[in-house]
Amino acid sequence: ARMAETENEDLTRTDRWLDAGAYRKNWAARSALMLELYDEVIPPLASDRPLRVAEFGCGAMAPVRALCAERGNTIVDRYDLKAWDQDVRQVDLNAPFQVPKEYDLITLSGVAEYLNDFKCVCATLLAASQVLAVSYAFPPVEARASDQAYLKTLRRRIVRHGWRSHHFLDEVMAALSTLGVVANVGIWNGQALFILRRRAFVKFQQHIMH
Repeated sequence: ARMAETENEDLTRTDRWLDAGAYRKNWAARSALMLELYDEVIPPLASDRPLRVAEFGCGAMAPVRALCAERGNTIVDRYDLKAWDQDVRQVDLNAPFQVPKEYDLITLSGVAEYLNDFKCVCATLLAASQVLAVSYAFPPVEARASDQAYLKTLRRRIVRHGWRSHHFLDEVMAALSTLGVVANVGIWNGQALFILRRRAFVKFQQHIMH
């Protein structure tokens, strides 16, 4: 019966993210670390204009917006499945979508596991931003030990979490490396964090340096 319910829900339960009570305050630590990793490798803007940030999958708490408010001189646009207020743009990343403007940084935190096509979504986001910060909860390397271990891991990810994307860490790294330059990495609660720069950004920096 449990599996039948999951199949009826198309193997994911994204509707739970429409409930403000589904979000945890401690997830802000993941977003904070992503911003720290960004600051470590991305130079400040040359001009005095605000840093343009898009928080995809902002949820009810919008941790990136809250953190950027403390940083100052930053404008954060929020995107989510649900319009939590009049300023949140509704978007379903499992359907065709476009990013309406250019950003300096786009964050995708706690979302990638629910995507039908992780690489395609990252490519679309990076095309609209100089930098993409993304988290990914990858299966443990032990799941590669046998078919039984792999299927057990998949069942937990699919049935318990409702996840659709199941790449191992090296596969995520390889996929992101085909889209841009992985400039920094980190780990938070078993999840990999990546700072991905658009290749045009790197060429521009090199041109300026030389």
